[in-house]
Amino acid sequence: MKQKRRLKIAGLENIAQSAGLEKALNRIQGVRAYVNAVSGQATILYKDRPNKWEYILNRIDDFGYVPEEMDLPEMEAATEAVELFSNAKVGLDTLLFSPALDGLQITLCDLIAEKQVSAEQVIYYAASALCTSNCPAAHLFAEVAQANGIPLTFPQRVDTTAADGVSAQIGGQSCKLGSFAFMIRQMEDLTGIGDFGEGVCPVYLTVDGALLGAAVIRAS
Repeated sequence: MKQKRRLKIAGLENIAQSAGLEKALNRIQGVRAYVNAVSGQATILYKDRPNKWEYILNRIDDFGYVPEEMDLPEMEAATEAVELFSNAKVGLDTLLFSPALDGLQITLCDLIAEKQVSAEQVIYYAASALCTSNCPAAHLFAEVAQANGIPLTFPQRVDTTAADGVSAQIGGQSCKLGSFAFMIRQMEDLTGIGDFGEGVCPVYLTVDGALLGAAVIRAS
């Protein structure tokens, strides 16, 4: 049986430390961990086995951090949202940016970059815009950035009030990341990006009003 728990981890000071701890925990068989440096929290999914949770806590302690278990009052809301998604009543574009669903399993199917824009630039802005968040999209982009050695920049300002997107100020530039509907509400021009078909969710990225590209995501 799979369990989900959340920890407050004292001692985390930067993205590199959280990435290192996350990588170490994910090496444990049957464990899927998400560690956020900004919030100092980790969400851990694991297969329940005798002494498994104690082993996970000991591994965190081995790294010099102090884990403190937290309550999960949002779990009922998260379960309800997953059920709504399964019944096609709520779109994936909304769930991607929901902190209550940080354990939602998603996959990056494709990455489209506009001309004169590199895939690394798209990942850099997307992951930086979300690096203070604890939503499924944030974990996905952070993993891709880490795997490709792309350093991130903490945003100077972040607006996460929208359910299907985020606005952020990164290095003095205005960055917007979100669904097609979010971009239209923000009056962003998406000319040039085509249709992605059914079963996937495109997440668009603009910087200073210019379309940089899109990430195509699906639920695992």
